[in-house]
Amino acid sequence: MEGAHDDALVDGDFAVREPELQAVLKALELDTTGFDRFIIAAADTVMSRPNAELVAEVFPGVTVARELGEHDTLLSIDKARRVLGYSPQHSWR
Repeated sequence: MEGAHDDALVDGDFAVREPELQAVLKALELDTTGFDRFIIAAADTVMSRPNAELVAEVFPGVTVARELGEHDTLLSIDKARRVLGYSPQHSWR
């Protein structure tokens, strides 16, 4: 596959992109037992409009509890960073 999937491992209809692969490898290396869940995403968004503008439009009247950053991801990847050492290598920008 070419273009958007250049960094993917592709097997038929199954594709694993680098961020997901990095997270899985780090989880396998983690010295722990049991089950946990993580959000794995890029550190930024693909949107051209600033986050504050998008949030105000989609969630009017909702109090924003933290600084959003102009184009930072709106998904919390902090736990994956902290526990797994996850560090997004690719950007939408």
